[in-house]
Amino acid sequence: MTQFKTGDKVRLVREEDNQLFDTDYQLNRIYTVGKVVQPDWFEVLGLPFKKDLDPWKTYRKFPRIYNCCFEKLDPFQVKVLEARNQLKANDKCSNLETW
Repeated sequence: MTQFKTGDKVRLVREEDNQLFDTDYQLNRIYTVGKVVQPDWFEVLGLPFKKDLDPWKTYRKFPRIYNCCFEKLDPFQVKVLEARNQLKANDKCSNLETW
């Protein structure tokens, strides 16, 4: 089992936690580990709750999701993925300019 620490970069790879459905999650997106609450779940930074939820569901600032839904990324993987995403974003913009 992978041990997660506060500040680790992780990628969402599974939808096996019901609390995900209360958020605006995206599979394969990179998130940051917030507070590690238990060995098997942690708070996820950058994963916002849906705006139309009842206030009692969002009493915490960040959702707590099971770590089995995430893949831990090493710093090199993070840099590569960020560069790839930047290239994709630039490519989309250049296609818009040709219209």
